[in-house]
Amino acid sequence: MILKFCAECGAALGEPPPCRCAACGREFWDNPKPCGGAFVAHEGRLLLVQRAHDPWAGHWDVPGGFSDGPEHPEATTVREVREETGLAVRITGLLGMWIDAYDATVSATLNICFHAVAGDPTVATAREETAAVRWFTADELVDVPLAFPDHMRAAVDRWRASPAAVPP
Repeated sequence: MILKFCAECGAALGEPPPCRCAACGREFWDNPKPCGGAFVAHEGRLLLVQRAHDPWAGHWDVPGGFSDGPEHPEATTVREVREETGLAVRITGLLGMWIDAYDATVSATLNICFHAVAGDPTVATAREETAAVRWFTADELVDVPLAFPDHMRAAVDRWRASPAAVPP
């Protein structure tokens, strides 16, 4: 989000963050918002959700989302998977972290992606934020139209090279 006015005194900032208000001295920063995402694997397949809303409506993504206040990204990931698919998951490791842009209101996100397994992978269903859910093999992931391609393609490729992508 690009701030134009000081949230403290209302004066025009004159430049995007990072900056300081000339009128009152308050500092503004453009820090990335933390997000958690789950690479839920089952028998060498990865669970993706098809986004029902913009940004990137109709594209495939891992279940995940923004951390709420002081919520740890691992807790965010577990919560978002349940909200988007109905699955209860257990985090099994860190896949990696990527910086990306979300939309015009959130200029930068810190996407923290985790390996995860589901208690019962058969109950995955689309919910309010998702148009569909589907399990993909590592080979199928090559041509899937992904949301947030500035980081998600690299994250999916890292998952494809991991032991989780190997069928039992």
